[in-house]
Amino acid sequence: MLIQRGEIVSAEKNQILLSLQEQYENKLGLTSDVGWLLIGELLSTSVVLWLLFQYIRRYNRKLILRPNGWLFVLVFFPMAVLMYRWGVYDAHLNPYLFPIFIFPIIIRAFFDVRLAIIVHILILFVSAGLVPNPYEFIFMQVLAGMIVLFSLKGLRKRSQFFITTILIFGSYSLVYFSVAIYSVGQITEIDLEPFGYFAGNAILSLIAYPLIYLFEKLFGYLSELTLVEMTDMSNRLLRELAEKAPGTFQHSMQVGNLAESAIREIGGNPLLVRVGAYYHDIGKLKNPAFFIENQNQGINPHDDLSYDESARIIVDHVRDGIKMARKNNLPEVIIDFIRTHHGTTRVEYFY
Repeated sequence: MLIQRGEIVSAEKNQILLSLQEQYENKLGLTSDVGWLLIGELLSTSVVLWLLFQYIRRYNRKLILRPNGWLFVLVFFPMAVLMYRWGVYDAHLNPYLFPIFIFPIIIRAFFDVRLAIIVHILILFVSAGLVPNPYEFIFMQVLAGMIVLFSLKGLRKRSQFFITTILIFGSYSLVYFSVAIYSVGQITEIDLEPFGYFAGNAILSLIAYPLIYLFEKLFGYLSELTLVEMTDMSNRLLRELAEKAPGTFQHSMQVGNLAESAIREIGGNPLLVRVGAYYHDIGKLKNPAFFIENQNQGINPHDDLSYDESARIIVDHVRDGIKMARKNNLPEVIIDFIRTHHGTTRVEYFY
């Protein structure tokens, strides 16, 4: 508080107010050539985006190869910076109250932790000019961000939402305490007000979880939360598979176990592979009795068909599975498991 309502403006107070006005106008760019300011901002932002492009090109090419991959980056990154600018500069939120962690948490939900950290750091570089002490801001945000992101091994349970808030508050508090004790030299001199901002930041960061769902639907990515939901045996397709084709259901469960063990050895996403295995044979629901794992009464309907008809029914379970998956709005990446799980080879038995 510089001056109270109704207080007489002394010469000293007037000088403080004039100084404030000068700094405020400098911040807004009112005392500078707006064109050059804009060019400077564009250049610095271009360098940041170029660095992000180089990282993705070298270490995360899958993001480039997906049609909506670059669209995700080009929408997400400017949105993160603009939201932070609005929160800190226009809405006058404390820099440590604004939940900047929502952005790396969303990235972590769809990609690896390295990309989340890179995006987090680059967002901080662009946003640091909006805060009074950029060095301290970047130092605290980078260290706290790395602690949080390295601790988030996956986002599969609702309890992790609350664990995340504790991690955010604890990380901020630990880093702030270390910086403050180094600066003032005595515990009694540490300002306790920032701890309230850290707590508010941690709670507001829960906004990330509904945003994960929104980005998932907009860009077609799959979060671990959605994959966990798809493994629920009360899911309509899996329940129908268990009732109408129990042999196929058991086969799919065993394939899931084998595939997950294999993918853990060679590297990949075990949860995604397990879900793909669960749904890969849903096309057999159309003619379950024509597949040997469901023939438990010694009757084989292929005995009454020609070889060509039998082969067509076997092959058609892939096409039927794709149709069922699309009818039930399964993600395209899961449909790929259905589409490719038999390759392009012949049905050798009937051939």
